[in-house]
Amino acid sequence: MKKMMNLKKGIAVLLTAVIAVSGFAISNVYAAKAIETSTKCTVSVNVADLNDGDNADPDRAYNTAQLSSAEFSVNLYKVANVSESAVYTLTDKFKGVTDVDGKEITELSSVTAEEWINIVEKASSIVNPITVHGSDPVQKPAPDYTLEVVGGKGSIDSVAVGLYLVVVPDVETATEIYTFNNYLIQLPYVTGSWVLKDGEYVFEGEDEWNYDVALNWASKYERTERLTGIKIEKTVDKFNTSMNQTSFVYSIVAEKNYSVDPENPNMVKVFDDVRAIDFSQAGTQSIVVDKIPAGSVVTVKEVYTGATYEIAKDTSDVVKLDALTAISKADDYPVARFENTYNDKLVGNGTAVVNTFTKGETGWEWSSSAKVTDQANGGDEEPSNEENPDQTNEGNLQ
Repeated sequence: MKKMMNLKKGIAVLLTAVIAVSGFAISNVYAAKAIETSTKCTVSVNVADLNDGDNADPDRAYNTAQLSSAEFSVNLYKVANVSESAVYTLTDKFKGVTDVDGKEITELSSVTAEEWINIVEKASSIVNPITVHGSDPVQKPAPDYTLEVVGGKGSIDSVAVGLYLVVVPDVETATEIYTFNNYLIQLPYVTGSWVLKDGEYVFEGEDEWNYDVALNWASKYERTERLTGIKIEKTVDKFNTSMNQTSFVYSIVAEKNYSVDPENPNMVKVFDDVRAIDFSQAGTQSIVVDKIPAGSVVTVKEVYTGATYEIAKDTSDVVKLDALTAISKADDYPVARFENTYNDKLVGNGTAVVNTFTKGETGWEWSSSAKVTDQANGGDEEPSNEENPDQTNEGNLQ
């Protein structure tokens, strides 16, 4: 039987806020029938449905694909028992979880949005207690039920009726980390939702208790990209010792595809930086560029080759690296290799400057890695030897 109930607008606004915080509609007691306390409930997850509702994730397809690729757990902690008449009593484990006034929770309809926030926070602190430095670790309570999600789906039955805190440990995929907010679910619950009609919030729902719950986490998680890095390796086969130092400068640009449609990629620039490698003799040197989002395609371009150097034969000034995997050890980073040789054209100083801008409390701050001392006029012209007529332009090679 369909059921519609009017509610004072102020209380309805609070309950709407509760739904936004908890991620699940904690309904008032609208079902005419008593709760069958001996009936077991089923809780299920389908990550394809996690973003339904008004708060649908704009990256839903991408996040669904990511979460479907991972195996993770959903833990249920029983916060309160429920009677046939829908009166809730806190379990011993959560006796300290009361609302802001310190009163016991009995009817969910009497709990305000502020009190629900307080309940979730306190229940979460019991589930994940903070250990004070220097003291013995605090024992974490075991979940009452654990739901395993594989291939984007999972289900568990035989769950006793009551009020539960849902806790999802961080989910780590190949390129992302998903952090879920804790929230409460009511087992069983009354199907329905709050709608605004004629200036008043109205609850529309079924006059039946629902013992099967499909979890919905619309906008209840945050996505953090896993970071990794690359190496840039530079070889100089001959070095002009007349130059105290030569710098080679590289542009590093990373783009990441956030589309799951191979025909329509959505490449987004996620990293853009400039780095330099300084040489004072022939040989091979490398630098590490980290904090690049995993899954990125990285293009490294040599944008400055020093005043008297050029790209070696059969090599390129651009190296493109395939989508990065999440590697934590710098020794295992993929390598972009470059090789240069002395061009026998010019003697002079040739150093590069890498400007760095850092946003601080007072605004943007500028710093430079070196002073520009390039006296080569771009490396295309012969330098004047009027003051030292005996000087040659051949240089000293190492």
